[in-house]
Amino acid sequence: MKDRIRSVLLGLGVDDVGFASVGEYRSPASPAVESLFPGARALVVLASRELAACESPSPQLAMNARLDLMAFSRSVCYQAARFVEQHMGAGVMTIPVSCPMDVGDPRKAGVAEISLRHAAVAAGLGAFGLHNLVVHPRLGSRVLFTALLSGLELSSDPPVADNPCTSCGLCVQACPVGALDQPGKTDRLKCLAACPIGTLGGGPGASAA
Repeated sequence: MKDRIRSVLLGLGVDDVGFASVGEYRSPASPAVESLFPGARALVVLASRELAACESPSPQLAMNARLDLMAFSRSVCYQAARFVEQHMGAGVMTIPVSCPMDVGDPRKAGVAEISLRHAAVAAGLGAFGLHNLVVHPRLGSRVLFTALLSGLELSSDPPVADNPCTSCGLCVQACPVGALDQPGKTDRLKCLAACPIGTLGGGPGASAA
């Protein structure tokens, strides 16, 4: 079953796919999965790399490339959800890239209902780097994750054997607002204040929490 789902998703153009049972997913700030989707048993996590255009010196062009990737990822995630419901008879919920987001309560700013970072790690798609984003063994950290919650009984993929992060510290030094100064923690409010309108904290590999 996993091979069939993975084959369909890779055929839709994503770069990698991972699976995690709900029991393996851990996010310290997000609500319990069961409160969002009773009966959910597994996460299917999709990884899509960013194009080089996201590194353009032009903020307008870089943002356009980012929005293109978000649109692509959402479309593929929806197509995957329809495939699972229609061909495998299981209920599915799509997990948004980084928005909509509850910004009415500062304590919830940057906190996703499902943390795609933690989901990606649980699904064996990478490990956390010093910047608290997921570093994929092949794609690096310039990758965007989306996911499906499903009622299918799917086993977790094995975790990555070695953390691809080199711990060089360049990411921490380069953060323009010092949001990474405390090891193992991202100051979400500092990060959100510096993000261009439209990303809502959806940096590479992100869905906060």
